Amino acid sequence: MQTAPFFTQLLGLSAPFSISSVIYEDQGLASQSVHLHISVDTSLNYRPENTPIKDYQERTWQHLHLFQYPCYIHCKVPKYEHKNTKKVETLAVPWANTGAGFPLLFEAYAIELVKIYGCVAEVAQELKIYPQRLWHITETQGKKTLREELKDKKMHKIGVDETSQKKGPSYITSFMDLETGELLYVVEGKDVATVHKFAEASNLDTKDSKEISIDMSPAFIAGAKAVFTEAKITVDKFHVSQLGQKAFDSIRKYMGRKEKGTIHKGLFFKEYQELTREEKQLVDDLLLKYPLLDKVYQLKNNFQNLWKQEDKLQASAFLSYWTDAIREFKKKALTTLANTLDKHHQKIIEVIDSKITNAILEGFNAKVQTMKKKQEDIKMSIISY
Repeated sequence: MQTAPFFTQLLGLSAPFSISSVIYEDQGLASQSVHLHISVDTSLNYRPENTPIKDYQERTWQHLHLFQYPCYIHCKVPKYEHKNTKKVETLAVPWANTGAGFPLLFEAYAIELVKIYGCVAEVAQELKIYPQRLWHITETQGKKTLREELKDKKMHKIGVDETSQKKGPSYITSFMDLETGELLYVVEGKDVATVHKFAEASNLDTKDSKEISIDMSPAFIAGAKAVFTEAKITVDKFHVSQLGQKAFDSIRKYMGRKEKGTIHKGLFFKEYQELTREEKQLVDDLLLKYPLLDKVYQLKNNFQNLWKQEDKLQASAFLSYWTDAIREFKKKALTTLANTLDKHHQKIIEVIDSKITNAILEGFNAKVQTMKKKQEDIKMSIISY
């Protein structure tokens, strides 16, 4: 069997491309590979009109393995110069995207593996390529897919949220259509650039977006103002509630130290009616013993009434009263909370009109954290083994 026609058919080559040679290199078990050399017919029959050859570029693409052997495509690609414009263009090859270092089949296979594994680093190790190159593949394909899916689509309400993707300061930011619950885009980082990257990748008319839900991150707020110029910003109410819980928790810890021990967190962060009889008695005794803890506990529980206000005017009055009340305690954590809520006052009460939250995005982030934990457990099992 002749190898040239065989590989020509497998790669789907047609004029002006053809297989010139197939070389098997054997330099020991660790360095066996197959190399497909492709030639290009540069005669006038296949050359763009009025475009003499300016130069050649030696290119190599890493293909999928041929059986167990690494496989590479080599081609000396001609560059043509247009006589009128003097513009130089490299001839496009049918097996790879312009400028790509991998064939189309390799990219498709890599992306499917990323979907299965959910981790670029692991797939890159499996394919024996640098993670940065795989990130480039997934990002390029993701932008292309996103543009196709969102073509002519109008999104009025968008949610933005970040979560950690691995140990250390490493984050991903997710964008979601809050009307449909459709995950739109995921990008590394949590800075202003992430919002700009989403707008660029989606090619959306951002003026169509009327509402955007984010946390109190200065970067997200700056990005939202710069990109979604017509949208009203709603600070996600769950993030606001979490800030309140965190501030109250500092008071709980302070009281715990006074008790020369700890006050169990679960006692104060579960609904009172969900506590057992013994737990309720313990809470009542602590609140009676520490009036400060009692007052802060009542304010913490009362804060949820903010979301039940009938309009923004009532919500504004409630939030102002509440922040003034916690500021009177003159505790650093509570004063910091009050200042933060005052700073984002209008964006917090916007939820009364917009009715949007990042609850769906929080569900997605929870799945990411579950996947991350599974990957860490697998790695620890391998290390232990």
